Amino acid sequence: MTAIMQRFALELSHLQTVEAHEREKLVLRLENILLRQRSLPSGTINIETESEPLPRLLEELRGENAELRLRVQQLEQSDAE
Repeated sequence: MTAIMQRFALELSHLQTVEAHEREKLVLRLENILLRQRSLPSGTINIETESEPLPRLLEELRGENAELRLRVQQLEQSDAE
């Protein structure tokens, strides 16, 4: 019985570590996205000549940003419980 409890404690500790690492990775990805958004060129460039990749990329990044924020909130809520 003691061995089972020890194994359970180790497994729980491992899962907490994995979740903490996952949260750190998500936060870093979110920071990278935010940095990329800040480094985009100003609106003075004629986007029509750019064949539209910039607006599409910006929308993709905004979507990924929203997904990551939601995931971070979910992880924070699961830690609080």
